Amino acid sequence: MKKRPIRKQDSKFQLHEVIKHRKIESLKTTTADSKITVQLSKKNYFIIFSVFALILCIFLIKIANIQISGHSDYRKQSIKNISNRKILFANRGLILDRNGKILAYNEDTDDRDYGIRKYYEENLFILGDVRYPKKDGNGNYYVSDIEGLYGIEKRFDNYLKGENGFFVNQNFAEKQKKLTHFVDEAKDGEDIQLTIDSVMQKSVYENIKKNANKFGFKSATAIIMDINTGEILVNADYVNKNINKIPDYGLYRSISGLFTPGSTVKPFFALAALEEDIISPQETVYSSGKLLLENKYDPENPSVFLDWKAHGLVNLREAIASSSNIYFYHIGGGYKNRKGLGIDKLFRYATLFGFGIPTNTDIAVEPTGVVPNPKWKQENFNDFWRVGDTYNTVIGQYNFLVTPLQIVRATAVLANGGFLVEPKILKLMETEKVKVVVEDKNLEIIKKGMRDSVIKGIGTAKRLNIDGLKIAAKTGTAQLGKNNEFINSTLIGFYPYDEPKYAFTVVFEKAIPTSNQTQVLATISAHDFFNSILEKAPEKLK
Repeated sequence: MKKRPIRKQDSKFQLHEVIKHRKIESLKTTTADSKITVQLSKKNYFIIFSVFALILCIFLIKIANIQISGHSDYRKQSIKNISNRKILFANRGLILDRNGKILAYNEDTDDRDYGIRKYYEENLFILGDVRYPKKDGNGNYYVSDIEGLYGIEKRFDNYLKGENGFFVNQNFAEKQKKLTHFVDEAKDGEDIQLTIDSVMQKSVYENIKKNANKFGFKSATAIIMDINTGEILVNADYVNKNINKIPDYGLYRSISGLFTPGSTVKPFFALAALEEDIISPQETVYSSGKLLLENKYDPENPSVFLDWKAHGLVNLREAIASSSNIYFYHIGGGYKNRKGLGIDKLFRYATLFGFGIPTNTDIAVEPTGVVPNPKWKQENFNDFWRVGDTYNTVIGQYNFLVTPLQIVRATAVLANGGFLVEPKILKLMETEKVKVVVEDKNLEIIKKGMRDSVIKGIGTAKRLNIDGLKIAAKTGTAQLGKNNEFINSTLIGFYPYDEPKYAFTVVFEKAIPTSNQTQVLATISAHDFFNSILEKAPEKLK
């Protein structure tokens, strides 16, 4: 078959068909692309709308927050920006004693916008002090709170300080300026009531101050505490220094002061000996005035441990009353065939009575104290423990350190039937007690020994044989310094003896011994203030 020749018309037709076909294909492609473009636009629109809605919600929430929850703050800031803003100072809460007497109050003055804190006399340093608001060079307060610095003022600052308010003088730009006052009322602080009895406090303070100055002691402290509730009725501290420098020295000797207790620890270790069957109440120990301990490194030169006198034969009650050192050397460290408690048991019982354990008063920085033991000696002196160290520990020497508050708490254990009570100085606070597992019959023996030291005149506590007040007590004299050139005079006790209610301690720190009187100074002072209280307010001792 012959091929048909291509004509000119045919070429135009074919070209037209090709162009037509391409237009159709192009139209199809364009239509498809258009469909894709439309679909992508809907998706983008949804995303944009969602983002916009989210932003709108956030904006509305922010407006609501400004209008509702932040209204007060923004209002204050707005007023501050356009007005003359002045602080309305809150009145600090009063501090009252246990009987409702005002101990700290606020006094208005003409030159200040706030009240000046005033305190009842000079004998209640435990109340502390406050820091006042401060102004800058333009007369604006940059410190606007009255803040407790130390003592009760600091410990209970959150109760006492209240909340300041403010008032403003605002001008409006109208036909004429008008002065308008906006006020946020100040909220006064809460009043607090202490356990302190201000009548007893004053008498005790005056007596320890007088005797500390008379005999040259660096400081003096006395505490009287309810043995069942832990309430502190008296917390008297005196430091024989310039009054303005007392905080630097350590104002609260009753809480932050550490002292060597001396023989005042003997009743506690006598109780430990009874509990551990080291000795019976009737068994005696002979005191010739000194004890010789063999020195294995130098047999010709035995170690000598002295008593303050030759007591002869003494039993446990007599040893407490006469404060025989040799008796306590025997029951503490042992001697020859007699077994002693040993340092581990001494340490354990000291801890049970609260020595070396803070009382958690939070009124001032409270040190832990030191009950000497082998680990402590190794860490501090890189040396091993000796029997002689035990001897010195059992009589309250050899770096034995306690706070007055710790030892009055321990004394309460002897008087209240074996409960370690947490001291407290704020009324209505809950009392925490921990049972010290000791036998009642053993406690009674210790209490009788402490009463003997008063009524039988064997020991220095005989000065406390006061008509109208039955007291049980134990004195202690601790030697201090490298050459024992200083002494502490200490006293612990409780009263009334038949039905104990209160424990007390008196501590005079660091004096040069000049006479026998300084050996019993704490007892002299206690005699003075108990007699003073009996004379002025005998009901306070019931």
